[in-house]
Amino acid sequence: MGILITACGSWILNERTKLAREISEFMLNPAVIISVFGIILVFITLFGCIGTIRENILLIKTLHYSLTVVLFIELILSVIVVVFYQTPKLRHYLHSAPEEVFKNAVKLYHDDEHLEEWLDLIQMEIICVILARLFIRSIIKQRTRWQLLNEVTT
Repeated sequence: MGILITACGSWILNERTKLAREISEFMLNPAVIISVFGIILVFITLFGCIGTIRENILLIKTLHYSLTVVLFIELILSVIVVVFYQTPKLRHYLHSAPEEVFKNAVKLYHDDEHLEEWLDLIQMEIICVILARLFIRSIIKQRTRWQLLNEVTT
């Protein structure tokens, strides 16, 4: 799976001939994010597979420690994001804000047709899922009301 994800990300990067002008433009590129995620996934699963097949304690411990490191990185990033957004004074003190990075990303949004189409597709899918959930919830509420009314009248 990791090899497939890496191959897809690399293929998307290869198809796009446009070069990044800034590091933030490169880092916000979905193909780069997909490729990096795939490479990390390949190495972690490789340690796990080879470690269990060969019953190698060192590789199994490496798998354990790498998964622990990934978990702690996710936790630390989550805490940083929450703290960063909850304290505007801290953002001003550090002279950095994620808003600036995303403002640049929005400016570059229409420069790349593939990125624009991909983000539009994701946004439409998210909207469709949200609307479907709201519709299902309203149907469930109406059905429970109808059942309650039927129980009262019978």
